[in-house]
Amino acid sequence: HPRGLVLVRSVPDRGGACADQGAQVRVMVDARCVGPGQSGIGRYTENLCQSAELVAGRGSCHLLATKEGAAFLKSSANAHFVRAGEEGGLPDLLRSLKIDVFHSPLFVLPPIRPCSYVFTLHDVIPLSHPQYTHAAFSNFFKRRVPPALRIASHVVAVSEYSRREAIRLLAIPERSITVVHEPASPRFSPEARGGESTGERYLLAVGALDRRKNLTAVLRALHLLQDKGRRPPVVATPRRAASSRATMASQCRACSTPAH
Repeated sequence: HPRGLVLVRSVPDRGGACADQGAQVRVMVDARCVGPGQSGIGRYTENLCQSAELVAGRGSCHLLATKEGAAFLKSSANAHFVRAGEEGGLPDLLRSLKIDVFHSPLFVLPPIRPCSYVFTLHDVIPLSHPQYTHAAFSNFFKRRVPPALRIASHVVAVSEYSRREAIRLLAIPERSITVVHEPASPRFSPEARGGESTGERYLLAVGALDRRKNLTAVLRALHLLQDKGRRPPVVATPRRAASSRATMASQCRACSTPAH
């Protein structure tokens, strides 16, 4: 699918068992990170929810969300609400709704598995590069992610690099983790703008300018394009405008790269 979701008729457990290939699939997505001011994982989950609804004719889509998040999504899917600290009742909810697949793009899964669990592992930076992670989040990651991986039916990695690092650092069996890339939204195209295009080439960077994002490596790569006609300017949209913009401008000047 253009948004990157791959919905299968069944999700095999690590033991190889799977549901009837012709059965309708009831999917629930943990969308509690979606809402105003959401992070990158929130945006990932928002697109995941929208994609799940587009293929809902093959089954049914349910969301686990906050009330603010459900309003933000303007979703036609069935929304269910579980407050923080009440995740212990989630297996009962999944069982009562006869959910087939529960997909968590967050860092947690219930300790009891009444259905197939799919777990998105975005990266393993707290393990591979702990110097780029806040201590509180690093401790949370180390405490919650390994148990979630052990109970997951299957794991999704967002890049081949993240997959290899997860196998190396978390001992995930290769057959239990699959790469599903995060493509650009269809709205980032000339067609989405009515076919209009300025013809100008540029590199668009969206998100925070934390060191762990490694944007400096991108700037260095652009700097290798010595031909001025081949090197596009950088357009950055940092979340924290003032300080991040100053940081970005400094990095671009160091690499002789124009920025906006």
